[in-house]
Amino acid sequence: MKKFLVGAAAAAAILAPAMASAETNAVVGIQYGNTEFDSFDFDAYGFNGALSHDFSSTFLQFDAEYNRVDAGGCCNSSGYGAMHYGVRNDSYAFAGVVSLNDFFGFSGLGYGVEGAMYFDNFVVNGALGQIDFSDFDLQTTTIAADASYFVTPNFAVNGLISHSEGEDGIDADWTTYGVGGEWRFSGPTSVTFGYRTTEIEDEDSDAWTIGLNFDLGTGSLQERATSGPGMSGGRALAGGLAAIVP
Repeated sequence: MKKFLVGAAAAAAILAPAMASAETNAVVGIQYGNTEFDSFDFDAYGFNGALSHDFSSTFLQFDAEYNRVDAGGCCNSSGYGAMHYGVRNDSYAFAGVVSLNDFFGFSGLGYGVEGAMYFDNFVVNGALGQIDFSDFDLQTTTIAADASYFVTPNFAVNGLISHSEGEDGIDADWTTYGVGGEWRFSGPTSVTFGYRTTEIEDEDSDAWTIGLNFDLGTGSLQERATSGPGMSGGRALAGGLAAIVP
């Protein structure tokens, strides 16, 4: 699973220049973050990539993320790779998503549905899905929504909320709230920042991230969100799982 996720994210980065065209758009990036629980904290750093291709009335998107996690001097990994297929126009998008997820050595299969609505300077995304870790005796179901407000086409602030329920191995439910933003410079490079807090049973966690992205194809952040690799269902399912424990 780890090799697949590394390969998927690397493939997105390698194929992006060759596939960038009017119908195909891509983004690659690196990120660093820190998550703090009541009794410990850990650092994570990694890379991500995504690309999408529009057909006459449908679209196909691939995205992946891989992180190396350092907790108290020990290292592990987490990440996901997802494929989306659906319909999209100037007003909305609707798609199905399947994913493979790596949760610290355990592999899971994810599936769900997702949608987006596009307004003048506002984009709303939603997703509902499940990840099944048969080798870990764990299932998680997540419902998530996020919204981005574009102050300018290249500067966005966003907020998110998600709720997840675990069964079998982790019999609990947790809720995550987050805020963040992204600013794209005059060229294709942008910087991201974010903060999330998660409430699970009697414990809380707080996480912050920073990142650097490089767009290939889209002319602005808003264009990426509405006609590029902007569907967030795979990331939402993986994020709902990663919000709990390393």
